[in-house]
Amino acid sequence: MKYFNKIIFVVVICSLSSCAIKVGSVVPNSHYVYPNSNVTPLGHTTAVIKKTGFIIPPSFKAKEVDQLYNSALSKHSGADLVIDYSVDTKVTTFFIFHFLKTTLVGTAAKMEVGKQDIGQANN
Repeated sequence: MKYFNKIIFVVVICSLSSCAIKVGSVVPNSHYVYPNSNVTPLGHTTAVIKKTGFIIPPSFKAKEVDQLYNSALSKHSGADLVIDYSVDTKVTTFFIFHFLKTTLVGTAAKMEVGKQDIGQANN
């Protein structure tokens, strides 16, 4: 019984201790925009992906990052790209459980190629 109480004490202390780390980056020049094109902002957009792991922390694959970006695009009809966006990832560890949350926040925009007046006169 004496060892059982110590084990319970250790499990409770470990369970109460958790750690959260948040990492992010801002991508101001996020997309290649074709020369001689108009870019029209359509509005604020956001998308979130959450994953959990037991013992081994979860990770994202390239396909899931593409899904995050496409999810943000799908919030506005006619959006071709997301400009000036930030991507934040928060990892929370609670004993042997791991929680991963990645959030994309930016501006959805529409691009029309070849419509910009570049002001060159034919001489």
